[in-house]
Amino acid sequence: MANINSDLKNDLLRKTDEYDQLVVASRQIEAELEKDLEEAEEKANKWRQLAQRFEGEVQDAREKMAAHFREYTALQRELDTAKDKFQALSQKTTRLETE
Repeated sequence: MANINSDLKNDLLRKTDEYDQLVVASRQIEAELEKDLEEAEEKANKWRQLAQRFEGEVQDAREKMAAHFREYTALQRELDTAKDKFQALSQKTTRLETE
């Protein structure tokens, strides 16, 4: 009986030691995962900030493009008006020269 109790005690000590080792390993893994999670969250925040910055830059670029397009359209109208005037004057000059 003493032998059985001794074997059970040794087995219990071995199992307790294994359990303690697993707990320590589990805590180490948990700590590593927490660290990895924090790093991932930091990277995600940086990417979000970068995305927001780019969204702002894209919006600014769109607004500038729209302003330039409006300016281009106005200049094109002025050019068309000037061409029409030039053509009319050219035709008038040709008519006057032929008379």
